[in-house]
Amino acid sequence: MMVASVMVLGGGTALAQTPESAGPDTESESVATVLGEPVAPVEGAGSADILLLLVFGLLSAGSIVAVRRFALLRARDGAVARYDALERAMLPATPGGPVRNIGLLLVLGSMGLWLASGMLGSIPIALATEPGEQTPATVGMTAASLGAMVTGCVLLFGAAWALWPRLGGALGLPRSTGELGRDLKLGAIALGLTLPVVLLLAVVVGLVMNWLASMGVVERPDALAHETLRQLAAGEKDGAWWAVIGLVVLGVPLAEELIYRGLMQTGLRTGLGVGETRRGRGLDWIAVGMTGLIFAFVHLGTADAHSLVILFALALAMGIAYERTGRLLVPIVMHAGFNGVNILIAQVGA
Repeated sequence: MMVASVMVLGGGTALAQTPESAGPDTESESVATVLGEPVAPVEGAGSADILLLLVFGLLSAGSIVAVRRFALLRARDGAVARYDALERAMLPATPGGPVRNIGLLLVLGSMGLWLASGMLGSIPIALATEPGEQTPATVGMTAASLGAMVTGCVLLFGAAWALWPRLGGALGLPRSTGELGRDLKLGAIALGLTLPVVLLLAVVVGLVMNWLASMGVVERPDALAHETLRQLAAGEKDGAWWAVIGLVVLGVPLAEELIYRGLMQTGLRTGLGVGETRRGRGLDWIAVGMTGLIFAFVHLGTADAHSLVILFALALAMGIAYERTGRLLVPIVMHAGFNGVNILIAQVGA
């Protein structure tokens, strides 16, 4: 579950503007007279939108300059160490038996975790309320649903790690407090470089959707582009409400990054080969892109369609950061930070 909102970021004053507040427009009125029905005037970007575009545009330019200046997209030591661990963990073919491919095992493992956690998480929601109903009571069920998903994923992953101790090294998990602190620092840096670009894209997508809605091409997008944000807006700030906040910011990023970046992207990359010519050197756009597409598509049921563009961009950034650092905690920190920023924006704008 990813939180994606274009509430304030995707329309500012434009999303809140109505034909009445826009003032009289003689040209629009003449068009309405010809067509015989009211026509909303085409809405442009407001001053708040222009300011957001300017701020996030400048910050994005700074991120690009920093990436180029300090060669941040080159493979770090952790990326090479991760692929060394994968090569050592390769399962050779047994005489007369099937070929055991580590990449295939990781992809299948990711799908198994995703299905199992999704089944566990869907049970409380299915028993609680009608689909799409947003009431304060559903927040408690959402907390139970997310808790079941995170718990199931962590337990299944922990069992796999216990059965195959090399899994931690193959995925780039920290083995000491020193590595933990370094990974957190790398994740914070990656988040700081990525967030302005993603927020700039959110502003642009929101403005485009608002313009299309004013032309009657699409329906006006909801200010809250994710089901969980809508439930939090309708719910009371009780224990269940705070439990959802904690799960969305901490638990869900951990579970989803284990599944998508850790197992799925690693499995796809490994299935394509981890030889000397590929190990930690070239960025594997196939593995990063396919994982990003799957990640965005899975959220189609809970996130509005236009926000999937933002999710895909974020998934690409997290996939690239994982490939370049070789540390799974880096995309986890990026995911958690993005979710936290979205919740903060939604609550401030509510």
